[in-house]
Amino acid sequence: MALKGVKFTDEHKRKLSLSKMGDKNPMKKEDVKKKNILSHLGKKHTEEWKIKISQSMKGKNSWSKGKKLSEEHKHKIRESAKRGKENHAWKGGISTLYHLIRCSFQSRLNHVNGVLMFSLEIILLARNVETIRGKT
Repeated sequence: MALKGVKFTDEHKRKLSLSKMGDKNPMKKEDVKKKNILSHLGKKHTEEWKIKISQSMKGKNSWSKGKKLSEEHKHKIRESAKRGKENHAWKGGISTLYHLIRCSFQSRLNHVNGVLMFSLEIILLARNVETIRGKT
């Protein structure tokens, strides 16, 4: 029986709320959550179902269509999109030793081979790069 259009009294709403609080709500129990997750794991939509979903969405506007951004919001987006020296996180174009080590050719080779290594060669290479940049 559908309850569409039925108005609940304040007392009834309070009782409904209390009935779902704490351990009484089955969806808050850990074992129920795990069963729910496991029941959907590994399931994929069939091609037929994907086509049905696609067809049902055709012709519908995006949820954000027609929404206007405030000037403040536009300003925040512009500020976050700034690159280089204009960005608030700009550190003068100087990479840290860690970054130089992680992005070095030798380090990438080590990752390709499945080995994570911080070798003396990489550290020396990074120091050479810093010296060349004039950081010393």
